[in-house]
Amino acid sequence: TRHHQPLPPPPWPPPVPPPAPPRQAGATELRLCAPPARSVASQPEVATVQHGRPPPLQTPSQSRVAAAEEEECRLSDVLALADAMPTALPLGVAGEASPDSQPLARSCPPAPPQELDLSIEAMGRRLGVPAPVVDACRAELRVTALHRWQAECLLLRGVLEGRSLVYSSPTSGGKSLVAWLLVARMLATRKKKALIVLPFVSLVEEVGATLSGLLAKLKVCRTAKKKRKKGMAALPRPVRVEVCHGARHSANFDNCDVAVCTIEKAHLIVNKLVFDKQLHELGAVVVDEVHLLGDPSRGHLLELLLAKLLFAQAPPAGQGVAGADAGGAGGSSFGARDAPRGTQVVAMSATLPNAAQIAGWLHAAVKEADFRPVALKQYTF
Repeated sequence: TRHHQPLPPPPWPPPVPPPAPPRQAGATELRLCAPPARSVASQPEVATVQHGRPPPLQTPSQSRVAAAEEEECRLSDVLALADAMPTALPLGVAGEASPDSQPLARSCPPAPPQELDLSIEAMGRRLGVPAPVVDACRAELRVTALHRWQAECLLLRGVLEGRSLVYSSPTSGGKSLVAWLLVARMLATRKKKALIVLPFVSLVEEVGATLSGLLAKLKVCRTAKKKRKKGMAALPRPVRVEVCHGARHSANFDNCDVAVCTIEKAHLIVNKLVFDKQLHELGAVVVDEVHLLGDPSRGHLLELLLAKLLFAQAPPAGQGVAGADAGGAGGSSFGARDAPRGTQVVAMSATLPNAAQIAGWLHAAVKEADFRPVALKQYTF
């Protein structure tokens, strides 16, 4: 029997293996980190048989130390591989990785969200506004781009399909432009008429001149009532804008496409359309300064006008009534009464603290903005 000298025991405590090399920031390809190098002293002894020699015997304490070192090295290798692996891989059929998919590095930042192009040309194409109206906005109104709140207001759910809209914004914030774009889109797509309701004669004259220049190059195919009875075909013609207030014009809505009028004249026009059973020809009603609903002398006429429009397009019995959609601020879902049945009501005001309440009454979408193009400064004397 040959006696051999036992190997010296490993050092205690065992040396800590060097850390894994740091992962490079911004790497786009998958890099597998090599396992950390082990020192000779930290390597566990492996029992082997060489030249017929039996393996050296180890004490229980030496065996436990060797097992702990082996487990620590294995855990270091696993952590190094996990640090180099991507966080997610594109999946193919049945949850398997696609053969042509590229691994994604965990350090890659997410792609930034696509910005909304607010130029008047891009928004005109997205909203379906005719090109002549877009050109007139740039030439006549000197508008090159929309404000963000205007774009969000126009893109509220169902508004472009004919859902009513109630919105509030400070003075000079661009409320009128939202209504003019909706009216132009309605004239070009739905081939109906529009009614613009304003509180004062001076505003009626000003808005009438503005819309005449804005819609001058827009053409519609519509024939007069007498020509329709004779069976004459409709030919394209420019949009006709009429100013109605006081004794200047009667409540005749046959010879124009857009009527700009006061509250009293608008009430007469709606009454005549109801009496002649022609209310279906009215596609949009724009109400400026809708807070005048609470006016003690004229508010009842405006409320009657809107109530008749609501009653004329009431849903069939048995269908629910949906509330207003606050564009992220709560409200019910887009329901039966919000569907484009007939007349779209566009109501706006600069001082409307209960916009959501009025929108619920009109079954309309609602938007409240506090944007001011010019900062408001207050001074105390």
